[in-house]
This record gives sequence, structure tokens and C-alpha cells, in this order.
Amino acid sequence: MVYRVKKLLAVGVIVLFLGLAFAPSINANISKVSVDPVPDLNCEGELYWLNLTPNANVTGCFCVENIGENGSELDWEIESFPEWGTWTFDPDGGDDLAPGAPVTVDVTVIAPDEIKDDLWGMIKVINHQNPDDFCEISVFWREKSIDSDLTEQLDFKDVTEKKKMDLIRHPLLYAIVIFLAKFRWERCLILAEISFDSTGWWFPDYEVYHPILFLRCIWLLNTFGIWCSFWNNVSDTLGWNWGEIASIVIQ
Repeated sequence: MVYRVKKLLAVGVIVLFLGLAFAPSINANISKVSVDPVPDLNCEGELYWLNLTPNANVTGCFCVENIGENGSELDWEIESFPEWGTWTFDPDGGDDLAPGAPVTVDVTVIAPDEIKDDLWGMIKVINHQNPDDFCEISVFWREKSIDSDLTEQLDFKDVTEKKKMDLIRHPLLYAIVIFLAKFRWERCLILAEISFDSTGWWFPDYEVYHPILFLRCIWLLNTFGIWCSFWNNVSDTLGWNWGEIASIVIQ
């Protein structure tokens, strides 16, 4: 018995010694990883042209910059652009972009052979280190000249905002969120019809026919509100364009 205790003590001392020996290097590695500066992608600019005709050639530019932590290095690339026309970007990507050193991207576009309407779209620039970090440049090419009819000119920002709303971010997730919110809201309305009647806004004015169904209705109403508020906050925080979930469902 004494031999076993001594043996366990000896093993414990060895383990403690190894822990003390390797702890500084482990902590140093953890500290090294945790203090690595993080880059953050940002884009500035819009592309807006007039006098759209077949095979017309136009040029423009926008800026790509790293607004992340000091010492960070950003690797970026143009991932997508409108399918119409022929596009050229100079440069179309870059590595090790430091904060405070924005890059100007020169853009050249040749219009398609056949044109039926104004052309619009988005240029998407991504951060290689973080797929969720990206930015978009609005593109709009009008057929009319700015002198053709001043009363019909569209404000570019209004047009691009409308087009952005047409391009819902994460459409599959958006459809699921709306479906589940609609499902809760419709069930709440059905239970409200069969569980109680009200003549006012206060509980004494409620005539409850089925208490359990009434409580279920109240629970669905509250979870509906929490669900919509949660996804509204997510959309606002991440810069999505989902709008007010509750208003979309109830309208």
C-alpha cells in the first residue's frame, strides 16, 4: 500500500513538472494567436453611366480598403459582377492590403450587342480570410441621356436602393424565416378566434371560452414577436435588406 502511494506521488510530481515546463510555451502560443490583427474589408464608390447603346464602351472606378486593426493584412478578390457585357478590372484582387492604403480598381465595360432596357447589377468583392466579410458596388447604366428629359431623370441612389431590395440577401434563409413567422401568426389568429372574445384591451374585457387554447394563443403571439425581433436585429447588424419581418408577415 505504501509503495502504491509513493508511486502515485512520484507520477504526480512528474506530471506537475511537465505541466510547469510546457505551460509558458502553450500560453505564449495562445497569446500569439489571440493578438493577431484582424482585417476588415470595405468598398467605396458607385458605377453610374448614361447613353447606353449596343457595344458602347465606358470606364469607371471604385476603392477597396482595409479598415481592420493596425498591422492586419487583407487578401481580397472580385468574386462576381453582372453577367451582361464584357468586364475588365484592374486589379481584380490583391494580397496583404494594409489599413490606410486603399486600392483604386479601374473598371472597363463593353455593352452587349442587344439592349432591351437599362442595365443594372452588383459587383461583389470578398475577403479571402473571412467569407462572411464582403462588400458590393452598385452598377447602373441608363439608355437615356441626361439632357433628354430632365423631368424623367432618376436619382441614382433611389434606383440602386430599389435594386438592392430586389436582391434579398440569403434568400433561402429569408424564405424559411418568413414561413415560420407566418405559420406562428396564422396559428395564433385561429386560436384567437376559437378560444376567446374581447370587447376591449384589458383582461376583464376578455371572455375566454377555452383557457388552454387561450394561453397557447398568447404564447404564440409572444414567440412570434421574439422571432421577428431577433431576425430584425440580425438583419440590421449584418447589413441585410430583409426589412421588418412582422410587417411583411402581417400585411
